Amino acid sequence: MGLYHEGVELFQKLKLSIEAEITYSDFCKNMLLPYQHGIRFTDKALLLLYPPHGYDPHGHDDWIEAESIEFLPWHNIHSIENVEGTTITEEHTLADIESWLATIMSPRLTYPFLSARPGNIAYLVSGMPRSERNKKNKVRLKQQVQELQDEIHQRFGPPDTGPVEMMIDVFFSDAARRPDVDRLSIAIMDAFEGVAYVNDKQVRHLQPRVFSSNAAYQQLECRGEPMDHFELQNIPSGSLYPLATGLLDYYVVRIKTYWS
Repeated sequence: MGLYHEGVELFQKLKLSIEAEITYSDFCKNMLLPYQHGIRFTDKALLLLYPPHGYDPHGHDDWIEAESIEFLPWHNIHSIENVEGTTITEEHTLADIESWLATIMSPRLTYPFLSARPGNIAYLVSGMPRSERNKKNKVRLKQQVQELQDEIHQRFGPPDTGPVEMMIDVFFSDAARRPDVDRLSIAIMDAFEGVAYVNDKQVRHLQPRVFSSNAAYQQLECRGEPMDHFELQNIPSGSLYPLATGLLDYYVVRIKTYWS
């Protein structure tokens, strides 16, 4: 089972037609059908993935990278309408949608959160990364990973002996406290040594990124030009799940073997 509710559920609940449109709070519109299988949502936010992943009735994979994801808090949705030609045949207002969202259940993650399978690990930690200049913090991070070692080995397999790649995405809300991703990356590579791989020199591709999360819940307003949505590239929807539940400060570590 995935972390999110899916577009198919939204289409079924609202009985949306193939011409259904979404109207944003700045009154720009968008057809929903092209995104039907690329819609993910929680009770706080709607995500539009492009290109949309194929629909799997047994559950989608939250850890496949999407080329781009538009992140929309529900307060930036004005309504969703069924349309025939130029005529709106049925309108679901934000109040209608929020009333339904209040009844749905979404998983609430316990952090640090681990998703693992053969060849792939995703590790989510809440809060701003602590200063990795501090030796105690490096030890704390290594201990956190070590506590998950048995679960990682059961689901990911034993420490890999070949080249691996690591992606680290940090989301932060305080511009005055931009994290030091270089030091964080070194600490994380050390923490997973002997757990995901034998030696951290096996990390042949390292990609740390930093995202300011302040704009994620920004209100779209009707102006001379539409405001841009909060959009991210080359990222899986799973990395945005904490954000979609209202968490603004966290980081995600993804580890992949080249043979996964």
